[in-house]
Amino acid sequence: MNFFRSCLFFLWLSFVFCWSTFAYQRLIIDRLDGKNVHVVEIDMRDGQHFLVTSLAFTGGDTLENLTKKWKGASASINGVFFCPADYSYCNGKTTTISERIYVWNAEDYSTYRPDTGIRGVFWVDQSGTPFLAQNNVGYIKGLAENINKDRIDDFAFGLGNWPVILMSGNDVVAWSEEHMDNKIRWTRLQSFICHTKDAKKIYFGTISSTNMYQMPAFLKKHFGCYNAMNLDAWASTAMTVDNRVIKRSSRRKIMDAFVVIPRDIYEIITNHDLPDPEMTTLPLPYQLSSEDNAIKENILNRIHAELDRRTDERAKKVRRKIIRTFYKLLEHKKVKNDPRVKAIFQEIILEMITVATVH
Repeated sequence: MNFFRSCLFFLWLSFVFCWSTFAYQRLIIDRLDGKNVHVVEIDMRDGQHFLVTSLAFTGGDTLENLTKKWKGASASINGVFFCPADYSYCNGKTTTISERIYVWNAEDYSTYRPDTGIRGVFWVDQSGTPFLAQNNVGYIKGLAENINKDRIDDFAFGLGNWPVILMSGNDVVAWSEEHMDNKIRWTRLQSFICHTKDAKKIYFGTISSTNMYQMPAFLKKHFGCYNAMNLDAWASTAMTVDNRVIKRSSRRKIMDAFVVIPRDIYEIITNHDLPDPEMTTLPLPYQLSSEDNAIKENILNRIHAELDRRTDERAKKVRRKIIRTFYKLLEHKKVKNDPRVKAIFQEIILEMITVATVH
């Protein structure tokens, strides 16, 4: 593909210095250990952005609509397992089968069992601090943890799912093994949510070509996860960042989602005065300059011109091939060591994987 080689050559010839910027949230697009990664990092130290849940009811809703329920929402991901109408045993109805915690009108909208059983619940309290809780009174075989049992009612928002991937830094996937079906065991796209040991960072997103047994070590190595929980994926995979839908699988309607909202909205809905931020600005590795953006657009224009020459089906195949190539380039030593080139490649991937916008 001569046009593609010329894009890369043009990019490497165009190096200039550019200063970094600051922000609370970054989308990590990368290829780590041979896996494509789309992960949102929320750094809680700036005290400006908080995690909430957004719920649908019988019949479900799209992630775009669940995101728009919250003013100022900046990122979201599909929540937890549910019973979809197109499954024969769901009797033609899309309904939830998981623990759902929602602070607004809690009596009507929030449900959780005294014994969460196999499920862990990923919560945030009123101050926005994330934690994992599991009140396993029944002690299902292999499960013998009442993590944060004294905080089971100290919630603001939360969703419950299984398997729990990491609990207090320990791999606990095997606890749920006898309850896992093949769709969880298979090597495929996996979704997760986690927080670090100091509870200062939350990560959520998708990891390609992996299985549940590989997830604990991967999440600890690359994101420093301390408590981590599996989320629903595959046909229900959905994810938005900054008004872009970057993941949307075949099943459009889902039952719930984790959503990131600004501080002022969080204070209103929780009626809680939040602590002062620890840091007012948080550094990001690299911010594209106007020249960088011009280079990015030049490459994208060349790619789109090439795709326009193809039939629709052929263009889809070529598009997927180009995206795969850019992911593989992120593993290249020269790219890893060049923040500017890497940032431009990541922006190109982001443009090419965006499937819609949240209006």
